[in-house]
Amino acid sequence: MLRLRLWLAWLGLLAVVAGASPALANGRFPRAQQLLEDPAEPAHLVLAATYGLLVTEDRGRHWHYVCEAAYGEPDLTADALLGLTEQGALLAGIYSGVSRSLRSPCELKRTLGQNNREAVPDFAVVRAHPGQVVAIFTRLVPDGSFEHQLYRSQDDGVTWQAVGGLLPAVLRTPLTVDVAPSDENRVYLSGLDVDGEGVLLRSDDAGQTFETLAIPVDASSREAPYIAAIDGHSPDQLYVRTDVWAYDPSTGVAHAGDALLYSDDGGASFSELMRASGKLFGFAFSPDASELLIGYGDPREAGGLRVTERAALGIYRAAKGSAAFEQRYLGSVGCLTWTAEGLYACTHESDVGYSLGLIRDTEFDLAHAAELEPLLALQDVAGPIDCDACSVGATCRNYWQATCESWGRSDCEHLEAGECSAAGAGGAGNAGESAVAGESAQAGAAGSDLVGSGATAAGNSERERGGCTCRWGQASARGARPGSAAWLLSLFALGVLARRRSERLARPS
Repeated sequence: MLRLRLWLAWLGLLAVVAGASPALANGRFPRAQQLLEDPAEPAHLVLAATYGLLVTEDRGRHWHYVCEAAYGEPDLTADALLGLTEQGALLAGIYSGVSRSLRSPCELKRTLGQNNREAVPDFAVVRAHPGQVVAIFTRLVPDGSFEHQLYRSQDDGVTWQAVGGLLPAVLRTPLTVDVAPSDENRVYLSGLDVDGEGVLLRSDDAGQTFETLAIPVDASSREAPYIAAIDGHSPDQLYVRTDVWAYDPSTGVAHAGDALLYSDDGGASFSELMRASGKLFGFAFSPDASELLIGYGDPREAGGLRVTERAALGIYRAAKGSAAFEQRYLGSVGCLTWTAEGLYACTHESDVGYSLGLIRDTEFDLAHAAELEPLLALQDVAGPIDCDACSVGATCRNYWQATCESWGRSDCEHLEAGECSAAGAGGAGNAGESAVAGESAQAGAAGSDLVGSGATAAGNSERERGGCTCRWGQASARGARPGSAAWLLSLFALGVLARRRSERLARPS
């Protein structure tokens, strides 16, 4: 009976935020959503999409597939939370937790969030302090309520420690967290209160204590605030992206109307820089940090009940902090990442023939069209990563065929993960399968312990560095293993709790 009550409590939370959140299951229009360039090796790219991850070591000449089951739950498909550290560690998760590996996705291991009473709505790499990562940790307690707390890792996500006490109770639905690049003590969290009003938590002591501030969003339309970025030179300059579908009862259709909000006083006040009839999926500072690009796109969700305005889609440019945005590119944009190599842009493959392009000459406008160099076409993805049979990455062979066919391909090969001997299986699975992980996380939420098997994760760091005999290549077929319906139900609620980080766009690297 207690378990049933806890699952019903998750569903109660689901009812609070589901109206503003897109569906979590796959079957949506295949869409690239977030592109990360490895700060240590620029040719190493990781792309998060509606179907999992794609990785390349040679700037797009060869792409390989990583399924959600490698970094999340085998029976649940959802958009990834994603991060790359300066040391090359890959952090990935789907709200229920964070998995970590050193470069190779073959050996992703769960290090935060260990059972179906725990969630990690968001995490962020701390650029001001290499090796640090912060995360929002949410726990369902026995009385059916929720506790939220800030967690911090000092070792690229191998181990985690609770920071301070529980977050202020006014934060009912946590959405995003970030740390100022110029000041590791300035931490921001965004979310919603019990009435659906926007809430900003600001800390000046690295998360030990927080001040509560308001974010001007429209609670009646369930507009939700997501931290887009903090200025690299000033911790007081904050950008917030809002996510809104304004429902028109006369037509039965919801219209997109995302906005970009800006504060130059640490969140004490906000001004609206831009609002358009699309989804604000792209955000990127120029390499010299003087300009800002934002990108509006169309998620193309099934049913036609959520609409965008085609003329509003595209890339807009302005000086940072300015509202004088000028449209420079017309077309749906799913992500923007601006590095020394140029501007990466996620596109709709049905529109332009590829899902990711690179613009090397960034001085484009509507009169002088951007020249995109295609870097990814789904037809050319080679298949899942080829990993040791005892690694978590090997399971992606089971998911390849269905994923490949969902892209409209006819050359999708059926593959199965190989047999793994009991002797070779030690440590290959996610730490979340540990019977004691929940107790460890519960102690950590009280501020006294690490989450999960910290000593085990730290001991495996050398194996993660080179233990997996991963060879990029091969392909695979889908065979989702059956699981507990109640387990999936609670995970689904956890996913809606955090909404989708990829829907809120990638942070500037």
